[in-house]
Parts: sequence; C-alpha cells; structure tokens
Amino acid sequence: MKTLKYTLLVLAILGCGAFSSCSDDDEAIAPLSVAKVSTVTDRKEAIDKANLAQYIIVQGTGLNAVTSILDFYRFDLTD
Repeated sequence: MKTLKYTLLVLAILGCGAFSSCSDDDEAIAPLSVAKVSTVTDRKEAIDKANLAQYIIVQGTGLNAVTSILDFYRFDLTD
C-alpha cells in the first residue's frame, strides 16, 4: 500500500512538472504585412482571386503568429 501511495505521489509531481515546464513561444509580434498571395503551382505570379478549396500561399512578414486566415464571402445584394 505504501508503494502505491509513493508511486502516485511521484506521478503527481512529475505531472505537475510537465505542465509547468511548458512555455509559450510567442515572440514579439511584428506588424502584419502581406507582400503577395500566389497559388501553389505558380509561386511567382500574384493572384487576387482563388477558387473554392484552392490552396494558396500568403507571402509577407509578421506571419509567425498567424494560425488561420478567414475571408468572408462577398455577395452583391443589389439585384
């Protein structure tokens, strides 16, 4: 019974150490600047439109903290 208590105590200490040793690697976030958006097949030519589900490459600076890019659909409701 004592070995079970000591084993649980050691596991609890190691578990707390594992959670406290994690550190956020968020560096200073530079201002976001997009230089070019291109397709995967042609990286040299910039595009201004993309098809649905088409892979694109966003090139620029300050993108180290970006996790997702969302663009909302634009509808013309005047018709």
